Amino acid sequence: MSNNLLDNDTSSRLSILLILDLYGVPIQKETLVDFIHHKKIIQTETLYTLLEDLEASQMLSQMDGSYALTETGRVSLAFFKDRIPLDLQYTLEDLVGRIKPKPGQTVMTSLTPKASGDYGVNLTLLENEQSLLEITLTVPTRLHGEAITRRWKEHAEYLYGDIINLLTK
Repeated sequence: MSNNLLDNDTSSRLSILLILDLYGVPIQKETLVDFIHHKKIIQTETLYTLLEDLEASQMLSQMDGSYALTETGRVSLAFFKDRIPLDLQYTLEDLVGRIKPKPGQTVMTSLTPKASGDYGVNLTLLENEQSLLEITLTVPTRLHGEAITRRWKEHAEYLYGDIINLLTK
């Protein structure tokens, strides 16, 4: 999708609102930015400005480091959704559908530098506030840790199934 970077600020703003709408629950700012950056939907330099503009215009709200679509944002999206190219709408629906947690599931990660120079990676999958899986890893570089946390955020429910299958064989 790298050739489809959005040039139009209106379309870009609406795409952010659509992602939040499709996700359906508040999404951590870091997760949203990683998703948009990783999928090359909007250029990173532009993204932060658009997020600030959307928050200032009360189309999205931020609380405890998470973004949520406001009613104003929902109404605006419904009114102007046709300004997002149809192929991009379908792509966003598909991409968000792959990472959206099941109802009641929460995916959490943390990356912490250690005194030894390594990094600690904590991965957690909760369902209805009960822990399904908690993994703590030590990795040699921040880059490794970021890759692992990004993959966990995007595919936790699938990775959980794979881990259970591997352990029960």
